[in-house]
Amino acid sequence: MKKRAFDLASRIETKHVVTASVAVTMTALAFSYGGYGTDTLALLSAACWTIILVGLGFGFFPRTKLGTSSWIVLGLMVGLTTWTAIAISWSNDAGIAYIRAIQIATALGICVLVIFVSKPGEGRSWIAGLTIGFGVIVVLAAASRFLPGIGTDAALSERLGPIIGGRLSWPLGYWNALGLITAFFLMFCLWHGGHAVTKRARTIATGFFPLAALVMYLCSSRGSIVASLIGAAIVIGLGPSRKRLAGTLAVGLVASTPLILLATQLDEVVHAGTGSSATIQGLALLLATIASCAVAIRAREPVIKRIDAANFHHRTALRVGIGLGVVALILVIASNPVDRINSFTSIPVAGANNEGSTFATEHLLSESGNGRWQLWQTSLDAFKEQPVRGIGPGGFESYFKTNGQFWMKTIDPHSIPLQFLSELGLVGFFLLLGVVGLALYAGIRRFRELGVKSTAAKVPGGREELTAFIGLLAVGMFGVSIDWTGDMPVIFVPIMVCIAAWPGLFMRLLQVRGPKVRWRCASP
Repeated sequence: MKKRAFDLASRIETKHVVTASVAVTMTALAFSYGGYGTDTLALLSAACWTIILVGLGFGFFPRTKLGTSSWIVLGLMVGLTTWTAIAISWSNDAGIAYIRAIQIATALGICVLVIFVSKPGEGRSWIAGLTIGFGVIVVLAAASRFLPGIGTDAALSERLGPIIGGRLSWPLGYWNALGLITAFFLMFCLWHGGHAVTKRARTIATGFFPLAALVMYLCSSRGSIVASLIGAAIVIGLGPSRKRLAGTLAVGLVASTPLILLATQLDEVVHAGTGSSATIQGLALLLATIASCAVAIRAREPVIKRIDAANFHHRTALRVGIGLGVVALILVIASNPVDRINSFTSIPVAGANNEGSTFATEHLLSESGNGRWQLWQTSLDAFKEQPVRGIGPGGFESYFKTNGQFWMKTIDPHSIPLQFLSELGLVGFFLLLGVVGLALYAGIRRFRELGVKSTAAKVPGGREELTAFIGLLAVGMFGVSIDWTGDMPVIFVPIMVCIAAWPGLFMRLLQVRGPKVRWRCASP
């Protein structure tokens, strides 16, 4: 037994430790309501900085040489943290201001830790860890409806009533946060369905589609559905293996559709019921979910083989794309976009659900912005008053109470970019823009470099890995731009991992200039 343990330990590589650490961190955050709260946030920050100091002290970090632009990313994050701490002095709410400062300090710690820990060739380890972490959260969320009594959705629904309408929130405590995590998971399932090393892994990833789609519906998060579409478009559009990715997506959608239609008829499950009817409906939905996942697993390979055998010309794909675009445009025009925009920008009015419709279905089809437009407008008004320094971290709550167009309990404008713009002014906003913009620039530049045949041959799989990180950043930034989910560590940790991982994971690239090809150490 002891010998087997030593043999097993000898087979453990650094990449396995990375995968396990990332997955465990995401799972731990899930069980603490996404890390939202000063205690968990402070603990996470302390853990990051302790690991960094110990690693530096013993010479473990950094694991690879840092480039100039890596230090620029860290410098921008240090500047953002420092500016947030300084801005506390003119904030009218010192309590929330300190929480904001701890959030930024935690993000800085994650950025430093990932840059120091990440190393070229370990991109798939980070992707695997994030996928497992997201998957655990999605499975836990679904289990709370399959087996009523698990989680806290029933109590939350009873307390908030029509505001939540039974929307699936556990284990994170917020439906839109869970929806965004599910969007991450769906995108990574699609990615694994096209780029996983083994056929078994590609098949298993496809099999999770119906489960994740069900969780997305029960969350009733419109923004997360849009985020999922963005992620799918990036993963498939950037490729490679577009036919395999498209086939994976098609199988997942077809297998998910009957399951979603069934869920729309199970009121007790959708509305977080806890009685005997909810138990029966939950078990029925569990069996249907297992069947749908089995169908996706079974159908994947035959569908992929047919698609691979088909000879699709680039012009055919272009025509199909143009045709779908025209159909989408017609549908947009037919939906009366002017009325929908007016509904989105109007002040929300509480009302009863339509008869025969679950809250989830009604909300997904609703045009209401739930007050977001007014929050965003008030945020811009606050920026106009103090355009350079901002009104101070945490100052939006009292500003909205005084200047908002209607009463709403909120502490932020439901948009991270607008929050930085209003509370930290142009200084904080441009520091944030610099961090994200530099990451996007690095991703696009490296993607182009990896498109060169000679480069791709010497960095195998680099382009595929990069599409996952680009998709993660795009989906994450969209999600936090329309909601306050960016305040939750379970959301901003993956985004910071994405931003900080590029300097370490994709540093060593071939740069092509004219007829010469030479190695250089490229950071974002």
